[in-house]
Amino acid sequence: MIKINGGIPPKRKRKLFNTIFFKYLCILLSVLIISYLLIFFVIHSISENHFTKSSESEIKRLSNAAVNMILHDIHNGDVSGMNSEEFIEHIRRNKEHIETTMASITNSTKLFMLICSSDGVARAFSNSLVKHGLLGNGLTPEICNSIRVDGYYLSKNDTRIFIDGHYTYALPIIDETTGATLGYAVACSPVSVVEAPVRETESILIALSGFIMIGAVLASYFISDKLVRPISNISRAAEAFSNGDFSARVPTLGNDEVGELAVVFNNMALSLEEMEKTRDTFLSNVSHDLRTPMTTIAGFIDGILDGAIPYEKQEYYLRIIREEVGRLSRLVSTLLDISRIQAGKREFKMSTFDVCETVRICLISLEKHIDKKNLNVSFECDEDRIYVNADMDAIHQVVYNICDNAVKFSYEGARLAISVRLKEKTVYVSIYNEGKGVSEEDLPYVFDRFYKADKSRGLDKNGTGLGLFICKTIMEAHGQSITVESKEDKFCLFTITLEHVKNKSQIQASEYNEE
Repeated sequence: MIKINGGIPPKRKRKLFNTIFFKYLCILLSVLIISYLLIFFVIHSISENHFTKSSESEIKRLSNAAVNMILHDIHNGDVSGMNSEEFIEHIRRNKEHIETTMASITNSTKLFMLICSSDGVARAFSNSLVKHGLLGNGLTPEICNSIRVDGYYLSKNDTRIFIDGHYTYALPIIDETTGATLGYAVACSPVSVVEAPVRETESILIALSGFIMIGAVLASYFISDKLVRPISNISRAAEAFSNGDFSARVPTLGNDEVGELAVVFNNMALSLEEMEKTRDTFLSNVSHDLRTPMTTIAGFIDGILDGAIPYEKQEYYLRIIREEVGRLSRLVSTLLDISRIQAGKREFKMSTFDVCETVRICLISLEKHIDKKNLNVSFECDEDRIYVNADMDAIHQVVYNICDNAVKFSYEGARLAISVRLKEKTVYVSIYNEGKGVSEEDLPYVFDRFYKADKSRGLDKNGTGLGLFICKTIMEAHGQSITVESKEDKFCLFTITLEHVKNKSQIQASEYNEE
């Protein structure tokens, strides 16, 4: 396999509007802007209403104060039954006093006051600037008529009295004796006085929104960077995988969902890397297993055809060729069996049989190899017959494979012990041998497909590393287990479990179902 680049490829540059940061920022700013506009309009409405009512309350108070002041002056002068002309004369004579009093009342405020005669003409002012702000002489006939009818006049933005808009409130000055309207007391406040705090509130909100927007941009950047960086690392690591580099890993940051994803990704990467190594080993083994017999077959056939092998020796070499062909056939059959298992096409026919007899048959099949190594064999069963529910041919394949490995890797004259134990509803078939065993570093991988612990092929010249994988797959398909214990250069113990069939009625029922 060719590796194009080592490590994680460099980070790709993306257009801003295609980044998660930009999308996250747009969503966040949209939410903030909508929220801000709602808050702005609510606060604006509340503050405007508050300051408007405050201004109205104040000018009403001033109007009442002016009316009381004028009426108080009239009473102090013992004037009763005063008419409009006398009222105007009274204002003229006491103008300085009246204006000084009104000025003192409005001294601490930005409000204005004026006293008008019954014809609406302004006669006294709390501030000389008020006179210059009037559009005419004072109140218009329409306003005077409104005061006489309604008893007051209130305007929130009157432009008929002043050049600039004012909040205006006017009350009639009525003689208590005659009930005649002598004039009007007017209090007013510039619209700017009311709007100033509202504008100030708006300015504060706008400034605050600006800081919030800046904070949102920074927060979006850092938050999106924290979210995107692990995903970018995973993306670049996946790209490295596509280039054939399975050594790339993703740094794990935090214990959140993204951190868990990084951990899962690294575990997947480790599995892929180990699988790739196993695949390379398998290809090497299969290539050797195919090349060696094919080379032998081709060499002997060429020798026979060329006459290099004499006629009387041809039968001997043809037998060797037959053995090599059989070896190739077994390898192909094993590979096909693996394919069927992986595709889920191998069906298991469950039946009830005596597992002790199955083990005896396997030992008899290996008798020649056992005698050749002069092994000390022991076989123990808890009962003469122990029945299990499983696929007989598949279990025979598992037991034979394990026993064959046990014989193959046992030392000369060593011990080979097989036992069948019954515990409650489970049957345990154990196969023990004294020999090379499995090293501690190889032990976790003995059931992996294509894995071969004997990489030197000193003992396992014909193996492909698929036998134990097939055994594990068969046992898992039965819902049972296969385990291994080993100590290098001392022993190896394989144990499989099977479902026990307790009595004859179960056996008969199973046989009836098969029929």
